[in-house]
Amino acid sequence: MTIWKDTEIERAIFAEPLRAGCNSLHVLSGYASPQIVYSLLAREGATSVKVNVTVGMVVADGISLGAHRGFVSLQNIDYPGRVRVGYVVRGKPVHTKLYVWCQGRVPRFAFAGSANFTSNGLLGGYREVLVPADPAAGLALVNSVAATSISCDDPKMPGELVVLNPRARARVTGVIPQYRPWQGEGEKFADISLLNSRTATGVAYGLNWGHRPGRDRDQSYLPVPAVVARSGFLPRRGLRFTLLSASGTALSAVVAQDGDKAIETPDSNAIMGRFIRSELGLPSGALIEASDLKRAKVTGFRLYAVDDETFAIEFGLFG
Repeated sequence: MTIWKDTEIERAIFAEPLRAGCNSLHVLSGYASPQIVYSLLAREGATSVKVNVTVGMVVADGISLGAHRGFVSLQNIDYPGRVRVGYVVRGKPVHTKLYVWCQGRVPRFAFAGSANFTSNGLLGGYREVLVPADPAAGLALVNSVAATSISCDDPKMPGELVVLNPRARARVTGVIPQYRPWQGEGEKFADISLLNSRTATGVAYGLNWGHRPGRDRDQSYLPVPAVVARSGFLPRRGLRFTLLSASGTALSAVVAQDGDKAIETPDSNAIMGRFIRSELGLPSGALIEASDLKRAKVTGFRLYAVDDETFAIEFGLFG
């Protein structure tokens, strides 16, 4: 029997089924993250792939606010008609990890094991094991549990199951500034300045990255100082994570560039630029200057590590 471990899992569960012409992935996983869905759909050969995910442990542990917003965005905004995410919110929790690839309606490959449908589970972050399973039986099981789940955007979703941080069990009852459990003892954060006296505008170069010929003027990225990049605080380069703001925005972001010196939105840096300008009260495409930061009472931003794949961002007098 073939056993895939650690970094072998990525090849077995993504590369080989795509190469074989599979075009839909059906997942039953105790825990899941939107970042792994983005990573899959950005792969070569995945331009028409559909993904159906059922998250089985929501009834027991809830779903983080960042992951929930990310799943809703995937399903309704980023990949409508291609992504469906359901939560098990009643009955026994489901801790199973089962992956079934289909070509058309025919189940072709199935895998079961320890790996959750997360970046750490499937992209080498944790030590995991997957083994082959019967595709037809696997699909039947995935579908049977999916039929008992509710859509991530269902208005009947029990509000008490959306939590800011499942580890802390901090309940979401309003906007982020009302709780901030990440400010408690032992929580990690990094303060980063947006000011730079060496630029003509007085702000970090990345804020106005799009203000060059031939670029979208909205394009921006957030700077990451070398001391933060080297600290291991952020995910490794290229791994998607959710960037959650107090205003309710959930961005799919990555650490990027040589030296890991930037946080970007890989689908388009205009997404990041529009977000930053909105947070500063500026119109789309505006040149950002030090005077704009002063008016907004902002010198930088603070990043909070909410969980392995979710970071909260707050603009203010930081850095």
